[in-house]
Amino acid sequence: MIQDKFERLEEKYILTREQYGQMLDYLSGKVVEDAFSRATVMSLYYDTPDYRIIRHSIEKPVYKEKLRVRCYSVPATESEAFVEIKKKYKGVVYKRRMVMPYAQTEEWLHDSANDTSQIAREIHALCNHYPGIIPSILCSCDRYAVRDKDNEELRFTFDQNLLGRTENLDMRKGVFGEKLLADDHYIMEIKASGAFPLELADVLSQIGIFPQSFSKAGSAYQKIILTDHMPAAKNVQAMI
Repeated sequence: MIQDKFERLEEKYILTREQYGQMLDYLSGKVVEDAFSRATVMSLYYDTPDYRIIRHSIEKPVYKEKLRVRCYSVPATESEAFVEIKKKYKGVVYKRRMVMPYAQTEEWLHDSANDTSQIAREIHALCNHYPGIIPSILCSCDRYAVRDKDNEELRFTFDQNLLGRTENLDMRKGVFGEKLLADDHYIMEIKASGAFPLELADVLSQIGIFPQSFSKAGSAYQKIILTDHMPAAKNVQAMI
């Protein structure tokens, strides 16, 4: 297994197709392709049966956390998968992750207490804090990822074709689900170790791009659980 951790600032933006093109024009010559530059990102979010984690996140608290398994393509049994904790406090994102074959992720999460590494202990503590945590929401998107040529800590991701589902949660079954974003819109995320460069901030302002809160798992919960499946929503509310 491989362990990894990040601490950085992250901002999300919802772009129109025109704004997406303008951003690509600005970044041309300034960036290179990042790891998993063009990928189908699949993220399986874990939650309690009453969706306690995602409901808390939607309330936009000062501190929030999530547990997910992520793959950068439709996985096979032995494909590389990332078991991740993502925490956000006052705009700063802290990510901890373990890397292992996809088929091992579920079993490892159930037995994470047997792993004494620091990141495993953090994951196990989160699981203990949310009794009954289970695979709950699967989101996918097509991602284009680049990083600044002169500053590898400055990264840009552009996501489209966002889909979500709450059934058939094995990623090996492929990419399908309900649309979470209009076809002509993109989610841009800028990730940096510190403040954004002044030139970048000026360009965002000129194009009319401003930070907007957006959560793939939160959007899936609101659309699938609370909107499209009202009986399920009532059952969730009854459990609260």
